[in-house]
Amino acid sequence: MIEVHTDTRATTVGGLVRARVRWQHDKAPTAVRIELRWFTEGRGTTNSATVDRVVVDAAQGPIPPEVEATLTVPTAGPLTYDGVLVRVRWEVRATLDVSWARDPVESVPLVVHPHVVQAP
Repeated sequence: MIEVHTDTRATTVGGLVRARVRWQHDKAPTAVRIELRWFTEGRGTTNSATVDRVVVDAAQGPIPPEVEATLTVPTAGPLTYDGVLVRVRWEVRATLDVSWARDPVESVPLVVHPHVVQAP
């Protein structure tokens, strides 16, 4: 089992997202990966990219049952988009790497808005 919680469900380009991952498994994991990623859906070729990642590796010592990460949305975006033919989605995804077992994966959707500069 793996749970992902974020401090926000919407942010702007260049913004920070704090994530907390709790896990429970019969086996000790070899790593916990927390990723900020975007992907496209819809017609045509799909695309995706991981823009920020925090990895806690068992080689550094036992992995605690709760891991926190601060991830940064790039200033270049892309922005969340919900069109008729194509959609751009964002998510914070956590993966528990477990040897000789299926790796549990859980994600939380995120909306990325443009950064609005207010006039003085």
